[in-house]
Amino acid sequence: EYNDWSDAPYRWLVEHAPNRSILVMHYSTGSTWLEGYFKWLGADTTASLVVASTAAANDSAVYRRILASDGIFLRGGDQYQYVSKWKGTLAEKAIREVYARGGVVGGTSAGEAVLSQLIFDSRLASVDPRTALQNPLGAKITFTEDFLGFASGLLADSHFYERGRIGRLIAMIAYYRSTTGTAITGAGVDYNTALAIGPDGKGTVMGSG
Repeated sequence: EYNDWSDAPYRWLVEHAPNRSILVMHYSTGSTWLEGYFKWLGADTTASLVVASTAAANDSAVYRRILASDGIFLRGGDQYQYVSKWKGTLAEKAIREVYARGGVVGGTSAGEAVLSQLIFDSRLASVDPRTALQNPLGAKITFTEDFLGFASGLLADSHFYERGRIGRLIAMIAYYRSTTGTAITGAGVDYNTALAIGPDGKGTVMGSG
C-alpha cells in the first residue's frame, strides 16, 4: 500500500535500477497497480509484461523488451510456473543479462523463491511443514538449482511466520544436505518484511518481521 512498510524496499529496488526503468513480470497476469506504485516511488518508466509460455519466453521481442529495462520485479503465484515456462529460454537469459550489467531483480512470494540459488520449486506439492518434518525424504520436496540463481548459497522461503514454515525450511535444508552433501543457508522471510541484497553481497532487512 502507499505510505506503508513496503515503500522502503520497493523504493530500494527503484533506486538500484541505474536508469529507473522498471518491468513487472509474471507468467499469467499483468499488474497496472504495481506499475503505478513503482512510478510513484520514483521510477522514470514502468511496464508490465506477461510471459505465459515457453514459446513466448523464447520470442526475440520479449528478449529485447526485458533488456530495455534495468529493474525487474517478479510477482507472486506459483514458482513452478516460472521455472517450467522460463527456464533455459531467452526470457531467463535477458533477466540474467540485466542483472549482470548492474541492474536489480526482485520479487515477492513465488517471485522471491526463484531468486535464490536453490529453489524449492513446488513441482509435486506445496509441502506442509508438519509433513516435511515428519519425513523429509518422503515429503515430495523438489528443487531447481539452475534457474536465475542470483542469491548464491541461499534457499529462500516466504510467508514464513504466519504459515509456520520454519519446520519446512529446516527439513528442506536437511534434505538437500543429505542428498548432495552440500550445505545451504535458509532465508525465511516474514510477512511485511523484505531482504534487500546489495552489490556488496550484504543484506538489509526492511519491515517489521
